[in-house]
Amino acid sequence: MKKAVERFLKERKDCQLVEVTLKNYKGGKFGDCWQNTLKYIERDKSRYSEICGWLVGEDYGKSGTIFIAHFWVFDKLKNIHIDITPRAEQDNQTYEYISDSTVIIEMRNIYRKTERFSFPPPILLMGDDNFYVCDIAVGATNTEHRILNKIKTANIEVANLFALVT
Repeated sequence: MKKAVERFLKERKDCQLVEVTLKNYKGGKFGDCWQNTLKYIERDKSRYSEICGWLVGEDYGKSGTIFIAHFWVFDKLKNIHIDITPRAEQDNQTYEYISDSTVIIEMRNIYRKTERFSFPPPILLMGDDNFYVCDIAVGATNTEHRILNKIKTANIEVANLFALVT
């Protein structure tokens, strides 16, 4: 995972690795990070803000490192990033978080053009020293997910990733 994150950050200089603390939020729903984040920041918009980027994990073992677009909260008062979206029960892996504001910008651009959000955004996979945009067949646990429809890409700018799948 470390190699994939370093390469991603080298190619996407506008992104940064951030430390994120997990927080139990009773209103949070598994797999619904954007809505969870929006509900959470409603509590106090002057204190909390929405952050978007990539949740990076080794879900796919031999297949590579997965980059999943993800949303979380920034607490301006405490100056910390917090993830309030629950994880799957059997998910015990460690994740890295990369902030990338272009994810939400591109989602909004697509919405303005089509009046629909492209959600979830494309999933990025780094395997065999290449980046791929892919779809996932979601299983009951993260070890049961399957990768579908890999498209190799040298350009990992978010607009290009969306263009490959929309």
